[in-house]
Order: sequence, then C-alpha cells, then structure tokens
Amino acid sequence: MLRDGREIASLTISMSAAPLLAVKQADMIGTLWRSLLTSTLSSALILWVMQVFVLRPMSGLTRAAGKLDEPLQLQGAHEISRAGLAMEGMRRALPAAFAALRQHAARWSRRSSSAPRSSRRATANPPRRWSTCARPRSSWWSPRSWHRWAGWWPVWRMS
Repeated sequence: MLRDGREIASLTISMSAAPLLAVKQADMIGTLWRSLLTSTLSSALILWVMQVFVLRPMSGLTRAAGKLDEPLQLQGAHEISRAGLAMEGMRRALPAAFAALRQHAARWSRRSSSAPRSSRRATANPPRRWSTCARPRSSWWSPRSWHRWAGWWPVWRMS
C-alpha cells in the first residue's frame, strides 16, 4: 500500500495446493476401498447364488444319472428342476424300453436261427446302387418351364 507516495505496507499471499491434494487423495483412496469392498461382496453373493441354485442341483442330477433304480430328488421350479423332471420321466420309461428291446432281440434271434445260413446272408446285406430320382428329360430348362423343374431338382436316394 502506498501513502503520500511511500510504501507503508505490503501484503504477500501464498497459497499451497498440498492440503487440497491431500483431501482429494484421501477421497480417492476411500473410493477405491469402497469399490473393492463392493466388488468383493457382489462376487461372493454371485458365487453363493450360483452354488445354491445351479451347482448343487446339477451335481445332484449328475450323481443320479447312472442310478436307474432310484428316483430323482427334485426341488424348486427353475430350469434345472424341469430338466430333472424330464430325466425322471426318461428314467421311468427306460425299463419298458429295455424290455421291448430284449423281446425284439429274442424274436429276431429265434427267426434268424431257424432260417438257413445262405438266406440270412442274402437278406442281411442287400446290394445297393446309387441312382438319381426321376426328373423330366423332355426339354432343357427355360424361363417358361421352371415350374416343371421346381420339384425335380436332383435328389439322391438309395435303391
């Protein structure tokens, strides 16, 4: 400040950013720890939900897969329980299917044992020839005759 042309006082202001930086750094570290804690807790929650609702029921179905004489123990109404219900239906249908297969095999073994060997060989592996199905051969394709060819494209079949 000047008075009558002379300097009577001076004012010096000095500012430091250190306190502001310390506050911002502490805030950033707090945010980092909160984010780390949140991600850890949410990961643990996701893993627990997966364990309870997916892994345990799937491991139960896997353990029961080879045991056809024991019914499946199913709980819940989610997709894995529905898959287990389908497996239970198949498990109940398998004994009847096995019995039908055994009966069919016994019938064919009786039938093949009564036939002479030469006729069994001839009927077991008939000769096969590759041929195309019949298609119109009267004229080559033209824009006006495409409807005649539409259903007759070369289709291979065994005869």
